[in-house]
Amino acid sequence: MGYWTYAAFDAMGRKLVVPGVILTDEKNTTNKRFPNYTLRFSKSQIEMFLATHLKASETVRFERDNEFKNLTHDLRAIGAEIYNTALSARNSVEDPESLPARQLDNVLAAQQMLSLRLDIVDYESGHSASRPKQSIPVFRKVDKVLRAFHNRFFQHSMRYRTEGVCYANILGPPIFEIIPFVLIENGNYILE
Repeated sequence: MGYWTYAAFDAMGRKLVVPGVILTDEKNTTNKRFPNYTLRFSKSQIEMFLATHLKASETVRFERDNEFKNLTHDLRAIGAEIYNTALSARNSVEDPESLPARQLDNVLAAQQMLSLRLDIVDYESGHSASRPKQSIPVFRKVDKVLRAFHNRFFQHSMRYRTEGVCYANILGPPIFEIIPFVLIENGNYILE
């Protein structure tokens, strides 16, 4: 409409837009859609006006990030307790093929998926992105994810099967399980 627009990003990545700006040093206003629009701001005036919001956004982002770190730490501690308790119970089961043993294996697998999800948060935030690639036992990792979803499959009368005889390892990031996790999780949403 013939006006300038001022845009800036705040600390949380949101774009702030101030439309309808006429620069103070702009002479020609005849092609404006609103010829009687008389507010004129300099870039420095707009920046000064937005500075308070941008500073508040930085504070909110800092506090949010700290709270998120605390939450991640707490979830790791709780997850470790779940894992250790389930592992202790699993080791006390005499018949490794019994229903309680298989259910505890599923609990252990599900807890490891929670731990994996927290690792992904660390990976995305750059805390663990520089970790070296590892040898990934693909079958074992996929099987662990399938066990984590076993009860959901059972509840929906769904069956799964794995085929093939390849027990090869691949070189990849330590968060490899996210691939089968996302595939199975999304497939469950489609079926439900």
